[in-house]
Amino acid sequence: MMELDTSLWCYIKDDYASECFPSKEYALNDWLKNRKDKDSNVVAIGHPSFYVPIVEPEIVIESIQWQAECDTCGYSEEKREYLWRVKEKHLHELQGMLTNAFREWQNIYGYGKEMYVVEKPERYVLMPNGEFCRIRKKDVDIHLD
Repeated sequence: MMELDTSLWCYIKDDYASECFPSKEYALNDWLKNRKDKDSNVVAIGHPSFYVPIVEPEIVIESIQWQAECDTCGYSEEKREYLWRVKEKHLHELQGMLTNAFREWQNIYGYGKEMYVVEKPERYVLMPNGEFCRIRKKDVDIHLD
């Protein structure tokens, strides 16, 4: 699942999102400072949408079923019955519990908010006076190179 964070800004550089910045101005200034092509005067900028994982309980249960079969060397009569008839409402409950535990683990060790894309980027042109001006759709189309 993707989660939009409107408090942060990123620019697009070589088809990838830059690091995140606390304001549009910080992002634009970083682009200006770090651009490779000094003749380039157009940048796309927007808010990041972060990937927020949802743990799928069916996959976890399948893994546990496989592990149970391996651990019992396939000698159990009930090997194919282990966690076979889990009710839908219990799967939903397990999904919430596993997802919350995983996200808490991510946050404890700093693994969260590592993957993101720039949503609905807007294009800006660097004017000769050093200011940025937003390019609207009705303006002349300028391609990002």
